Amino acid sequence: MKSLVVELDKITANLKLIKNTVPNSKIIGVVKGNGYGMGLIPFSKHLVSLGVDMLAVADLDEGVFLRENGIDAEILLMTPTCDGSKAEAIVANSITPAVGSVEDLLCFEEEAAKQGRELNSHILIDTGFGRDGFMPDQIEGAIKVIKGLKNVNITGIFSHLSASFNKKEKSNKAQFELFMEIIRKFENEGIYFKVKHIANSCAIFLHPYMALDAVRAGSALIGRLPLKENFGLQRVGYLKCDIENIRTLPPKHNIGYSNLYKSKCEMKIGVANAGYADGISCARSNPPLSFKDCLRYVFRDIKRYLKRTKTYCQVGDKKAPVLGLVCMSNTIIDLRGIDCSPGDFARFDNIIPFLVDSSIKREYI
Repeated sequence: MKSLVVELDKITANLKLIKNTVPNSKIIGVVKGNGYGMGLIPFSKHLVSLGVDMLAVADLDEGVFLRENGIDAEILLMTPTCDGSKAEAIVANSITPAVGSVEDLLCFEEEAAKQGRELNSHILIDTGFGRDGFMPDQIEGAIKVIKGLKNVNITGIFSHLSASFNKKEKSNKAQFELFMEIIRKFENEGIYFKVKHIANSCAIFLHPYMALDAVRAGSALIGRLPLKENFGLQRVGYLKCDIENIRTLPPKHNIGYSNLYKSKCEMKIGVANAGYADGISCARSNPPLSFKDCLRYVFRDIKRYLKRTKTYCQVGDKKAPVLGLVCMSNTIIDLRGIDCSPGDFARFDNIIPFLVDSSIKREYI
């Protein structure tokens, strides 16, 4: 048996730290990707109980699922759509959609009128991410349509940073300044927003001046920022699985794929019932986008080779080194000096929670 163990007290501590970092901003709890792997419903309910001001999802199904499970907090759907069937579900479930085009606005205006409801929405601005949202030269057209809306209330405006994880990246400041300029254009036309937000988890800590009326906290809530520094956040989640098999290998015996590891002596090894398909981290490289990227990856790999950093799991109160490459469904571990039996548990902290399949049990402590 295996399970993803979620420490709720750490989520609580992380939220408190975020609030202390940006005390004048509301907190939008981002729960996309099955709550970053924590489990969409329990994670969301915990955040609501702690007083987050709003939840945010990337997929409509997530928003509807939250409503079906009794969550009545405001839910922001961050991905714009003008699909008629989706608009119907958005209005019916009182979900706050992002709107990124005139077509979106008109679609929701029509659907809200049809259902006899009012709908809150947030304007999404493309300040340099390229994925979706109003372009800067489309703002005048948006203003004209917004002034004629009767059933859609524009309560917020937001944008998405393309490199918030890089403190020195100049585009961050440029995006923020463009965002503020566009807000002023709306305000000059008498359109004001209750909630303005551009800062995500990384920006909360690297660019705190971007914390406006609200910030979007996702990976920060589980203490897993894609940064070297963790700013006092606590990592949430570890994988617990059983040791299926224990055996002894002779010296110089290959262990795992690609012949990357050979036993240096007679070795007691165990096979843990979890692999990279269960979220256990293994080294992967993104394809280089430029010559500069190629150099960066080369230097990174040289550094890894020189350091020869070992990966461990925990068996009882002892650390067990991982041997060779992590396999899809299991991981081979060094059990020398560790008293254990098949069926005992191994704990892996070096995991990527949102890659842990939703079929795997979540255990909340």
